[in-house]
Amino acid sequence: MYHRLRKLFFGKVSPADNHAVNILGGNLKKVRKVWDGNDYDDFGIERIFRLFLITARFLFPGIYLSHVSGRVSIVLKKLTDEIYVVLKAVLPLVILHFNLESLISFQVINVYFLLETFIIIFNRIFVSEHYSSNGYRRSLLLLFINFLEVIFSFAVLYRSGNYFNETLNNMDAVYFSLMTGVTIGYGDIHPVTTIGKILTMSQGITSLSFLVLFFNFFNSKIKEEDESEIKSILKK
Repeated sequence: MYHRLRKLFFGKVSPADNHAVNILGGNLKKVRKVWDGNDYDDFGIERIFRLFLITARFLFPGIYLSHVSGRVSIVLKKLTDEIYVVLKAVLPLVILHFNLESLISFQVINVYFLLETFIIIFNRIFVSEHYSSNGYRRSLLLLFINFLEVIFSFAVLYRSGNYFNETLNNMDAVYFSLMTGVTIGYGDIHPVTTIGKILTMSQGITSLSFLVLFFNFFNSKIKEEDESEIKSILKK
């Protein structure tokens, strides 16, 4: 039974995947690379922003969970990352289901994990050189789950106050958040307060970030296919 479950979750595991990895040490090296400017020809605000993004990850639990599990094996680290992403997407649904969005503590928790997702997404965009293409392909599904997390998390924020032209129930909040996330606006629900407008604009900016990442993914995939085709032609 154990071997079947292992096969189900991990598939074919290479010997290298059983090795341990130092995630914190690796991220500190990334910080030094950005600081030294070895991989980027940047300066000023862009340079400061990259340094902020890559160091901000140390403020959230995800990197430490990856480090602890990575000290066992790369496979366990990958599985831990996936479970963590899924749990973060489920959390706002739990908050909505039990009507906990009005409690400050749950609002803080929701925003905290939402900020972590923002940091990860912007890292993928502005510090993309430090992510391998294989890991990038693997993370496409996780990226979609991150997108769902953002949808549900903003739904919690929309439900936390009277920010719209009508009182939102859980379905209304998720519906409006999804329509905003996919940049569709029907106008049946719209913000009427300053906070509501700020939240909606913030989600719109976040949605653009996801679009950039999806575009980069398919663009990099096309480039890889072109390069492999050129190599095969040259071999002939």
